[in-house]
Amino acid sequence: RLQDVPLSIVALTGKDIQERGVTSLVDLSLLTPGLSYSSDFGRGGERPVVRGISVTKLDAPQPVSVFIDGVYVRDGVLSLGIDDAQRIEVIKGPQSALYGRATYAGAINYVTVDPGNVLKGKVNATIASDGERSAFGALTVPLMSDVLSMRVRLKHSEYGGQYTNSLDGSMLGTERSNSAGVKFALNLSDNFTASLALDSARTND
Repeated sequence: RLQDVPLSIVALTGKDIQERGVTSLVDLSLLTPGLSYSSDFGRGGERPVVRGISVTKLDAPQPVSVFIDGVYVRDGVLSLGIDDAQRIEVIKGPQSALYGRATYAGAINYVTVDPGNVLKGKVNATIASDGERSAFGALTVPLMSDVLSMRVRLKHSEYGGQYTNSLDGSMLGTERSNSAGVKFALNLSDNFTASLALDSARTND
């Protein structure tokens, strides 16, 4: 339980994320006191900041890192959709003992939905101003009852930009992303569970 942990943690379940309209880690930062998450030069340059601790040197270890199902992700996290989140945890304060050297100010732990033994899916879409469009779908498929299952997810998103280039009339700030992923879960006994995930994403800003 959070009250038993000697850390400052903000945790949102998948239901919380959906009800609050959180679609990215930038949206998450707006709901999390002490967390700032913005981009530099598109979504490739990221600056997660917890409690005002930041760095300016490119080769310096970043103070806050993002982990997806326990795996460290260095770049491109802002283009990552969090539509398939089981929960997201923002852990404030030094976390180097558990997560490594690039978490001396905090860590963001993104846990995806595990495959299950029931065939079920999820679909959502967004249409907004400035040419914002997105579509997401996920499907859980049991392969062997109570033993092996998989979950497949696909997402396409695009944003038309807010500013016009006065030289040629093109839009500035456009974004386009396509991502796909599959996650397998193997349950051999009550004491042994293994998972294998493969994700691929292409971003053009």
